Amino acid sequence: MARFMTRVELHYAPHDGADYEKLHEQMESRGFQRTISSSDATYHLPPAEYYIEGDYSRDGVLQAAKESAQAIGYTVWSPTTTARKTFAAVTSDAPTSTWAGLEKV
Repeated sequence: MARFMTRVELHYAPHDGADYEKLHEQMESRGFQRTISSSDATYHLPPAEYYIEGDYSRDGVLQAAKESAQAIGYTVWSPTTTARKTFAAVTSDAPTSTWAGLEKV
């Protein structure tokens, strides 16, 4: 089973705003979680960070994240983008993770 960490940054949107709430709903509908678990507890991830595990490819996970942002009206950023609502996303393999300072659920 593959594990991935994904960050989706909605440019100029506050992390506690309505657009991020919509993004969270879209990401969760695609199987992403905003928490991560260890053998003894579950922790909240930092804002705009998501975790997913399953039979996925890295490219497939990134595509799902992009579709989530696009579903709420955002366009992937590029130097030639004129759209007002843009985003950036990154996905990486996370077979093992270590963290500090995360709040327990």
